[in-house]
Amino acid sequence: MKQLLGKPKSEKVEQLGWDAGTFQGMYVKTLAYDGMEMTMYSPKGDRFYVVNMRVTGPAYPTSLGNRVGDPASRVLKKFATIAKDGREPPDSFAYAVNDYMYIDLYFVIKEGIVSERYYEYLID
Repeated sequence: MKQLLGKPKSEKVEQLGWDAGTFQGMYVKTLAYDGMEMTMYSPKGDRFYVVNMRVTGPAYPTSLGNRVGDPASRVLKKFATIAKDGREPPDSFAYAVNDYMYIDLYFVIKEGIVSERYYEYLID
């Protein structure tokens, strides 16, 4: 990540305790950048995998070019498949990346503008 995004503003690594259930003993790394925070998991603390990313600034577009600050109508043109989680446009809504995995891309819409984007990969 550091090669791609540079040095984070902050970095924190912690091992999950007994209260984490089946995730007990796993490691969580949180990286914070201007306009983005990323959380990664690792079973042993050596190799980390991205599980969620919250983007609050325009510097990090989606692969289709959508950014925080875009009008909701621009997002709807590119992301037509809405996740079946009860949220729908024009307010906050979720785009299902695919139908067979727990990967979602959420858009928070305030007053017709994307104010935040949140990527989530749910681990079973």
